[in-house]
Amino acid sequence: MNIKKMSKLLSSLRKEASNENTSPKRLAELATSGDWGVRAEVARNSQTPITVLEKLATDYDFWVREALVKNSRVPTTILEKLITDYEFSVREALVDHSQTSITILEKLATDSHWRVRARVARNSQTPITILEKLATDSEFLVREALVRNFQIPITILEKLATDSHWYVRASVARNSRTPVAILEKLAIDSHDSVRRSLARNPHTTISINKD
Repeated sequence: MNIKKMSKLLSSLRKEASNENTSPKRLAELATSGDWGVRAEVARNSQTPITVLEKLATDYDFWVREALVKNSRVPTTILEKLITDYEFSVREALVDHSQTSITILEKLATDSHWRVRARVARNSQTPITILEKLATDSEFLVREALVRNFQIPITILEKLATDSHWYVRASVARNSRTPVAILEKLAIDSHDSVRRSLARNPHTTISINKD
């Protein structure tokens, strides 16, 4: 089979695998395809049988496992197994799944990869107790991610306004939820990028801009 025909066949199989009208039996067959793209579509399909999803959770290709996490009907039992997946992007995708429990978020908040912890920091469902711990994370990009979570309490914003890294303070300066009292302090920050960031905050007063 030439490349053009093979490409057309794979495209057809992927389309079939993504179709929610495809029978469970056929989805099970497609889940054994040699093409990762076909298996990924099966993993994403909300009609794929749980037994098939369980097998795809151990697929050798991380793209398939990541696609599985994007399936809204994948059970928590499978999600819990993927907490220790060796590919960080799979663990990162877990954070925003609708079925992800507080227990899973707590574990991911201590993940070895900063991008996973940053995703937890941005997640609006993350409990305040976890957010408070992430406010002291060793990676400044995780702390900065907290600022972009509009569910964090003002007390955490106040703490991050004095963060050791200018990038975090600049993010606080841009945040529309940051109280004026904090903005006034940031207006005299030692780093010019922090002071310039105030101009992008809709609540910055004229007096602060003059500073």
